Amino acid sequence: MAFSIRQAVPGDADGIAALYVEVAAEAVAREPSHFSVPDQRAVADRFARLLSAEGDETVLVADVDGDVAGFVQVRLLPRLEAAMTGGRLLAFTEELAVTTDLRGRGIGSSLMAAAESWAGARGAEGMVLDTGVKNERARRFYEERLGYG
Repeated sequence: MAFSIRQAVPGDADGIAALYVEVAAEAVAREPSHFSVPDQRAVADRFARLLSAEGDETVLVADVDGDVAGFVQVRLLPRLEAAMTGGRLLAFTEELAVTTDLRGRGIGSSLMAAAESWAGARGAEGMVLDTGVKNERARRFYEERLGYG
């Protein structure tokens, strides 16, 4: 199975939203008191607006035969001189998702590498992210496969 990583375009909004809702349902199954499954149309509309705007945020997709198989949403964080970062420019991974049946094939790692490259090209000195404490699969992925800690 071949895939490519590319910049998302407004036409990807429905595919991104479907995947977002898929992983939201997984989050609800893990932690029903903390998460809910959003309305897919509302999510698609939000991503369509984001993908039509310019700014310090982007969405990259993993494309498999024209379909969205995964996506990463990343944004630059404002430089805060008083913050613990000492005013360094950092990027934040808002979302990373890969469709269930294609996990374990390098898509997530490739999306994160592309996100890190996007951020670095804009002057970011590092990437930060978070994930739910009960999301053991994601924690293992970020810590063991990608070296986040």
